[in-house]
Amino acid sequence: LSAVTLCDLGSAMYSESLQHENTPASRAANSAAETSGGTVPAPRDVKNEITPYLVSRFYRAPEIMLGLPYDYPVDMWSVGVTLYELFTGRMLLPGKSNNDMLRRTIELRGAIPRKMLKRGMFTDQHFDMEQFHFLRRDDSGSAKPVHDMRAVRDLSREVRGGAGASADKRKCEQLATLLERALQVDPEKRLTPNEA
Repeated sequence: LSAVTLCDLGSAMYSESLQHENTPASRAANSAAETSGGTVPAPRDVKNEITPYLVSRFYRAPEIMLGLPYDYPVDMWSVGVTLYELFTGRMLLPGKSNNDMLRRTIELRGAIPRKMLKRGMFTDQHFDMEQFHFLRRDDSGSAKPVHDMRAVRDLSREVRGGAGASADKRKCEQLATLLERALQVDPEKRLTPNEA
């Protein structure tokens, strides 16, 4: 968590203090423009590329699979999945595809907020865009709508069950609370590194 916090802080400080004229690309452009008598091009607005395959599948946050803009909350999702796996010895979401991962996420956390579904570039690959029912795809690619999108797994119970007889009950409860917050489907509600 400390590393995620440092990356988050480093990114914020870097982007706030970064001056266009101080970047290597800008210095090169300035130099080229000066020698050719041309003008200096405007800085390119670099954004995170939206791809549904960022991060290893088992640790991939829902916003990535839906094609939403992403930031450091995807790292907190991955941290939560990793902590669950380390503690229980089992993979949290062993899906075979993004569609299967989203199905398993819904089974664990419940329905994905409509505000996320409406904004996702890839939502239509996994959801009926009129009713926002999940479309469960089989290996052939055919889709079957899932109308009940309530959670059927209890994350806290799974953590307590993976503790064993000698585990400290209080620490298990703390871990369960941490995971509940780190694995919020909505990245805006997800635990931050500083809160952890």
